[in-house]
Amino acid sequence: MEAGARRGFRRDLKMAMDVFVMRYIDEFREWVRTKGVRGITIMDSQLRLAADGEWEHCGMTAGILTEMFNRRRGREFESLWSAIQRGIPNLVG
Repeated sequence: MEAGARRGFRRDLKMAMDVFVMRYIDEFREWVRTKGVRGITIMDSQLRLAADGEWEHCGMTAGILTEMFNRRRGREFESLWSAIQRGIPNLVG
């Protein structure tokens, strides 16, 4: 049961991150337009009391490419995002 509850929580956490990113992606891109920002990393970190009474740390991280038209800057963010993906578990998109 506990493994299923954890999977369900992580699924819900991922879904919440996806909804948040999709809701604000255009605003994020507009806020940083013309400022040379290559991308945005969003990290959601939560402590939760699991069904077995133990505390656990759960988190999701999402990367948003903000530089849509400059290929070099896009590659720079993709390079950073690849490094982040190797070091942080539970990434979203």
